[in-house]
Amino acid sequence: MEIPGYQHIYSGKVRELFKPLDPNFSHLALIVATDRISAFDHILSPEIPGKGIELTKITNWWFDQIDFPNHRSDELKPPAEIAQRAVVVKNLEMYGRVRCSWLHLWLWLEGIPAIWNHLRNTAASWFAIWGSPARTNFHPRLQSAARRKR
Repeated sequence: MEIPGYQHIYSGKVRELFKPLDPNFSHLALIVATDRISAFDHILSPEIPGKGIELTKITNWWFDQIDFPNHRSDELKPPAEIAQRAVVVKNLEMYGRVRCSWLHLWLWLEGIPAIWNHLRNTAASWFAIWGSPARTNFHPRLQSAARRKR
């Protein structure tokens, strides 16, 4: 996709990213929603005509509903031929790299307590069956190891 006055930066699964060639607007970017479909990190075909326009309408509607600062900018208008499917946004300033996945989130919220409870319950049932870990007479191999230490 070629857009006059913009340089193509990146193509995602559903969106294209452009930066303005005008140095006065170097702090902005243009996000264009395409008609592509993606599922499970694969781009599928055929495209759905008008999907990018509807996706942009829904996105803008939600940002209008939420009374909180966001990444959209009114400093520059998108080109007329893609105005319905494009959004001008402020560039993101990266201060560090934050990695989080569903596994990390699960471990933080539920997994660590769940693992701890499992270990505690397993240890409790082990001690109920075999006795205290201080006792070495509950298993023959441990008995012989204890005799060798004496």
